[in-house]
Formats: sequence, C-alpha cells, structure tokens
Amino acid sequence: MIEERKAVIDIETGGFSVKKNGIVEIAMVILNAKNEPIDYFQTLVKSYAQEDGSFSEYSEKAFEVHGISMDDMEKEGKIPEEVCREIYRLIELHNVKAFICHNASFDTPRLQHFFNRFSSENNLDFSVNYCTMKIAKTLLNLDSYSLKSLCAFFEIENEQAHRAMSDTVATAKAFKKLAEYEESMY
Repeated sequence: MIEERKAVIDIETGGFSVKKNGIVEIAMVILNAKNEPIDYFQTLVKSYAQEDGSFSEYSEKAFEVHGISMDDMEKEGKIPEEVCREIYRLIELHNVKAFICHNASFDTPRLQHFFNRFSSENNLDFSVNYCTMKIAKTLLNLDSYSLKSLCAFFEIENEQAHRAMSDTVATAKAFKKLAEYEESMY
C-alpha cells in the first residue's frame, strides 16, 4: 500500500498583496497517511525584490501581527532560492501528494508565486490541497472558521498564533480532528 503523504504549510507575510508583499516566514509539517507528523521545516525568509525590481513591501501592521522584524529576517532568514530548494527536497524525499492550509485562498497563491519565481524546479502545484477552513465549513456549525475558532472547538493549543510553525502544527492537528470527525459521521 502506498502512503498518501501530505504537507501542511503556512506562511507569514508582509501584507495582503501577492505581488507587492514578501513572504516573511514559511513552515511545513509532513504528515503520513494516518495524518501524524513525520518531519518539520521552518525558516524566516530574507527580504527580496519583486519581479519588476522593486523592493518587496512589508507593512508595520503585518509585523505587529506576527511579531517578526526586518532585523530578524535579515539575521536568521534564508534567501528565497534556498528556501525553495529545501522545501522541494522534503516534498520529494517524503513523496508528498497534497498540500494542506488553513485558508488556502490566502496561502496558495502566494506560495505559487514565490515558487514560480524562485524555484529552479518550477513544478510544484499548490492548487492540489485541502483547506481546513473549507472542510470545517462543510462539517461544523461555528460562528467563525478562523484557525483560532477551530482550535477552540477542538481544544487545540496554539501557543504562538500567527507564527508559521505554531499555526502549521495547529492546522495539522485540526486536519486530523476534522478527518476523525468526518469518519465518525458515517
């Protein structure tokens, strides 16, 4: 039997624009067929120029939300090409077949743009994914489908909300709980 491995991925950004605002942080958790974590990746991303040569924009409001500074990015971050190589290597190593995000409509266009721009492999397709927000909307009756609300519903602790690794781990746990919840319905 071939295991379907999935990668839960989350990003923190410098704002809401796909093309103007840079990715600040990326985290990924690889899940096995039982939706259990088997590998982890996290890094800050050094600031970078956009395709037109203009400097990526990073809003103060975004920095307030995730708490990462430009200084953190420059001291601890990796260049975009290195980030892409490392993520691609893990996806290949673990034979990942699908991606999971919370609010995939935010993360996937930004990830696709980033990888199309900086990856020499250029063949990752982030559109093949599961979105915990969409899944929750079909299974649960909640007032809000934010990651915070989903964590509260399933009693999942997310100690550093709006940091990529903490949100990725919380999303992985929520995905497993949603899968179990859906199975219990049948």
